[in-house]
Amino acid sequence: VHIFKDLSREEIKLKLEKCNLLFLSSLREGSPQVVKEAILTGLPVVTTNVGDVNDTLHGLPDTQHLISNCSNTIFSWILNEFEGGSLPENIVEIKRDELSVLAILRKQESIFLNDD
Repeated sequence: VHIFKDLSREEIKLKLEKCNLLFLSSLREGSPQVVKEAILTGLPVVTTNVGDVNDTLHGLPDTQHLISNCSNTIFSWILNEFEGGSLPENIVEIKRDELSVLAILRKQESIFLNDD
């Protein structure tokens, strides 16, 4: 278990690279940065259903991510469905494009600058 507190982005990246799985147990989040960082390092993710995690994790294999607020479901998934390993490189590349600053700016422009 690694605790992420008061770390630089580089320290977070180094810690994530040593992990087998990111587990985020937040009750409230807007857009959890650590989930994005985990994906970009190829790390599978288990998270509670907070913020925009559904959008962020969309497209990942079912054996590499889980969104649930139920501890029994999480426990069962880790034991029975999680295959271990890293996310497929092609999916990491797709997510890298989706999570780029330019892609985020375009999304915001389409929402806030739409003349409809």
